[in-house]
Amino acid sequence: MTSFLSKLFTDVSNLLKNSDDYNVLLEIGQPPNIKVFRAHSIILKARCLYFKSALSNDWCKKDENRNIIFKKPNILPNVFEVILNYVYTGTLVFSNLTTSEIIHLLETIDELAFEELFSHVQEHLISHSSEFIKQNISTVTDIAFKHEAFKILQTYCIDLITKEPQPFFSSPAFLSTNESILIAILSSDDVRIEEIILWNYIIQWGLHNSSTPIEMIIKDDEIEYETIDEYTSIDFTSLKTTLSPLLSLIRFSDISTEDYETKVKPFQSILPSNLLLWRYHFEDKTIKINLTSRKPPYSINSTLINHKQSTIIANWIDSNEGNLNVNGKIQFESNYILSRIQPNLKYYAIYDGENFGPSFGKGDMEFSCISRPREGFCRWRCYDKPIRDTEARFWIEEIEVFKVIQ
Repeated sequence: MTSFLSKLFTDVSNLLKNSDDYNVLLEIGQPPNIKVFRAHSIILKARCLYFKSALSNDWCKKDENRNIIFKKPNILPNVFEVILNYVYTGTLVFSNLTTSEIIHLLETIDELAFEELFSHVQEHLISHSSEFIKQNISTVTDIAFKHEAFKILQTYCIDLITKEPQPFFSSPAFLSTNESILIAILSSDDVRIEEIILWNYIIQWGLHNSSTPIEMIIKDDEIEYETIDEYTSIDFTSLKTTLSPLLSLIRFSDISTEDYETKVKPFQSILPSNLLLWRYHFEDKTIKINLTSRKPPYSINSTLINHKQSTIIANWIDSNEGNLNVNGKIQFESNYILSRIQPNLKYYAIYDGENFGPSFGKGDMEFSCISRPREGFCRWRCYDKPIRDTEARFWIEEIEVFKVIQ
């Protein structure tokens, strides 16, 4: 059997712009941005389940010329033009749309039930507009979670937030975040923010969204009240109701005893009973809590440095000094000395000799005596910062050597 499908597609496509028997007038947009499109009801109903119902005799209105009048003020005209072109040609063209308009297109195809386009448009948005999504993460995430069909975009947004949570939680839009978004974030094992800081933000959100709202701020990762009366006036019953779906997702085992006593215990009336029992027995291992610790952003086998310090080093290796990010928190601690070799002295970055221990620069840090392998000294020569403020010799207790893998 001979197929002439390409000719059929061409002929149907031509009906969009070259036809004299349109019977649908589609008024799209709101003043002053309104445009009227002409189309054929038989094509609209054949290609779209939404129009199959909307253009039925039970719903549609007609003018004096028997044309069906259909109004859609919530859709942008240029977005609808892309959709109408797709209806007639089977081709979806994004080239004339901004990123915001593509997001609107995504919402529109959900409303009009073009299910075959859901994955395609989400993947196009992610692959072509990743920076826009990152810069507008609260807005895009909110849109994604308002649509059940946007699973791909939901997953992408949550992954962005968990990898870099501080901008999301510290933004003004955070307090208006939908509960379902917070559940998705807290359910992740990879949220790169200290659990006590995460707890503070959840309390802030809960107080803002409870039936008796109290506004509080977080400054330098600490909860601040304008007056003590703000704390004493908290309706803990209302707060517990608001936060009930979230509390079981907090990894309380990742919170230190000191932080628990000062920052969590004041809210103990809203906490799950098994958590209170667990803390009462000083973290008794026989009392189980639901969730394990979150994964640190960098896994490291060391007795000398912890995962926070390994993250600082990893960020520094990636040239992010000045923005040393540990679990989403910017570090400004002056007890870290991270120093790079001077550009014109790279040849001296590391010295490797059979009679030497670990040696950097021309004595910037050197362990070089076989008879006294624990003895070292630092003389600032080749690196951009001195490692110590004295050139006096010192003795070390332990050394660990790590391999950097790109």
